[in-house]
Amino acid sequence: MLQPRASEGIVDSVPRYAVDIGMDGVGVVFAAQVLLELPYAASRCPLPGAPPWWRGAINHRGFVVPRLDIARWLGLDDTGGRVEVIIDVAPHSTAWLLAQAPHLLRLQPSTLPIPDAVPEPLRRHVRAVWSSDSGAVIELEHRKMLVELARRGR
Repeated sequence: MLQPRASEGIVDSVPRYAVDIGMDGVGVVFAAQVLLELPYAASRCPLPGAPPWWRGAINHRGFVVPRLDIARWLGLDDTGGRVEVIIDVAPHSTAWLLAQAPHLLRLQPSTLPIPDAVPEPLRRHVRAVWSSDSGAVIELEHRKMLVELARRGR
């Protein structure tokens, strides 16, 4: 796991958007170049026979994008999944259902360990742990996590 340090030139000097997936105050951020987008009037389609956390797909700019309730997949408290956020760009994009829209956080370098609230399936995909005014924030390698999720068929 990367431990961001100012001396290594890894420090973000710009605020980052964080999402809350129900990990008791631990936020999730993505690499600075990962796009987060709120879809506008996307066509939604259910996926019969899929696990309850796989909420179907949407047509987003001509690409089929899976809709995932990440909190439900991780067995966390139900976040309500009222806000849909597109993470990344096609062909790597997924729509995550969240309780609220992403919010800006100003991150500081940290040597904190991975917080206990982070469930086991996410731990191996944590790239870095940052600190912010609101507490610990994990930077997630979401592409690796989603590839593993697809291979396991869970």
